[in-house]
Amino acid sequence: SGCSSEVILTRLLEALEWGDAAQALQPELVSHILSFLAVRRVDHEDVKAVCASSLDVGPLCSLPFALEQTCSNWWISGEGSMPRGVGAEWIAFALSADGQPRRVERIDMRIPPLPSGPLSVRNFHLETAAAA
Repeated sequence: SGCSSEVILTRLLEALEWGDAAQALQPELVSHILSFLAVRRVDHEDVKAVCASSLDVGPLCSLPFALEQTCSNWWISGEGSMPRGVGAEWIAFALSADGQPRRVERIDMRIPPLPSGPLSVRNFHLETAAAA
């Protein structure tokens, strides 16, 4: 069973009629149309950190650790990447193994404690890749 939005869209599509004989869409066509409108949720198992603006050389700070849920490892930008505290560090993530769009419902972020972590993150934002 689908969510309420899917049920509403199904009813609207099934109610469409055209032509003199008032033909309706076949159920298979309705399902096919809905398949183009559905965007699956991100599966945490499919998420990969694929690149970053810079990398620290420490053994506990490499890119794969950007997705660790523990507090003992993390990604940290490279030394000197933020001269005088100014810069724009980033990490790029792949959200699906098949390259298809995914729906993101929540982002969690943990900043490592000092002395390893930054004094503060002043700006945080998300970007999406342009459609291919």
